Amino acid sequence: MISRLKRPFFRLLHFRQNSKKPRLPSTTLSVTKELHAADERANRALADAARAVEQLHEEQEHSMKIDALRRSLEEQAIQIQEAEAAALLGGKRVIAKLETRIRDLETALDEETRRHKETQNALRKKDRRIKEIQQLVDEEHKNFVMAQDTADRLQEKLNIQKRQLAEAESVTMANLQRVRRYQHELEDAEGRADQAESSLHLIRAKHRGSVVTGKPGASKVG
Repeated sequence: MISRLKRPFFRLLHFRQNSKKPRLPSTTLSVTKELHAADERANRALADAARAVEQLHEEQEHSMKIDALRRSLEEQAIQIQEAEAAALLGGKRVIAKLETRIRDLETALDEETRRHKETQNALRKKDRRIKEIQQLVDEEHKNFVMAQDTADRLQEKLNIQKRQLAEAESVTMANLQRVRRYQHELEDAEGRADQAESSLHLIRAKHRGSVVTGKPGASKVG
């Protein structure tokens, strides 16, 4: 029973010691605290189970004492039979001593029987407690598995968000580079437009000058 109680938590402890602790978001901190609390409750439950096993050992020792007393009674009964045969020959004193010894053994047997019953009652209570502890351990293990699953999902979600952020940053950098290129092209186009406008002004000025110069000659011809 105790080994079944310890087995899932030894696996849990091995998993915690050998697994890398991921950096989880703040929403998983409460889950981690609940896991530590569950671990402490399980340790207390295992301590109760260990005490129950110790009482079971005491009960076994009581049973061994009772068996020893019974064997002693059987031996005394044999001695009584032999003493009765000796009493027929005048050994009544030996029989009286043996009867006193038997009464003492019966008293001791009654006392050990009473203690045995008390221990049996306590053992039944501890057995119920062990079953409750087993249920608690199973429930805590189930909660741990659920919490671990939640933490894994949160970590996966965090990784997805990191990838999306990296992709968004990459797209932003690409867009920024295009904007800068467009800005350079626009500045070049504006420069060329300014040059073209300056050239147009010069051409218009020359054209107006040539027109003004040619007007008197035209009137004479008329």
